[in-house]
Amino acid sequence: MNLNKGEFWDITANAFRGCSKVSAGCDNCWALRMAWRHAHNPKTKPQYKHLVQAVGRDDLHVYPVWSGQTSYDLLWAAPLRAMRKRKRVFLNGMGDMFHEANLPADIQHCLAMIKSCPQHLFIVATKRPAVALYHLRMAEWQIPNLILLTSTEDQAAWDQRVPYIADCKPHVAAVGAICEPLLGPIFEPTNLQALDWLLVGGETGPGARYMDAVWNHTLLQLATANSVPYFFKQWGGPRGRRRYTFMQTWDGGPKIWKSW
Repeated sequence: MNLNKGEFWDITANAFRGCSKVSAGCDNCWALRMAWRHAHNPKTKPQYKHLVQAVGRDDLHVYPVWSGQTSYDLLWAAPLRAMRKRKRVFLNGMGDMFHEANLPADIQHCLAMIKSCPQHLFIVATKRPAVALYHLRMAEWQIPNLILLTSTEDQAAWDQRVPYIADCKPHVAAVGAICEPLLGPIFEPTNLQALDWLLVGGETGPGARYMDAVWNHTLLQLATANSVPYFFKQWGGPRGRRRYTFMQTWDGGPKIWKSW
């Protein structure tokens, strides 16, 4: 558990660690950079040493990749269960909860632990919403304190992932799409009206790629027209973490997130 407050969460926690690339949105993965650092920190090395590996290096840079291995911490929820104050928890930022290397029993255990902490609202993002839908259907119970998001960096990713996340809606508190990093236009966001939340952000960090203002403004207008809460995270790139668009910040979210 980490008490670092973010744009739409209060604290972070990691039950799963480790991932692998699935699309262009993964090319400058923040979690991969952090995992590489943790793998070379004596205090955190045991948790990360098998999760990343170097595929090349030069005089200035090392080029790490995910190894494809993952890990699960059975005790991840213990400090959260003891915490009485309500928090919005961003869960599994250092991996994908629905990665194919994660054991099905561990995923089901993680879902059960989320439900066992009703004082907290959990926010989980995944690039594998089809796997998420499978596990939610297997659980056969609703998780009323879970917001499930899918990452969609362009039109192709939206078309592939959003239909699955929309089908997850009966099983969780809310579903949405997080278009971060937004790498291309999404001019036809099908199933948008089925979502409870739309979040948009540009890429930050080394090698951050460009986000066109038209791509963002189009999504804002479409979300507004369909009464979907819209959250703008940051511009990214040379504009960094600036959040103003159309002369204001946009902090929309589903009712359960707003009231928590």
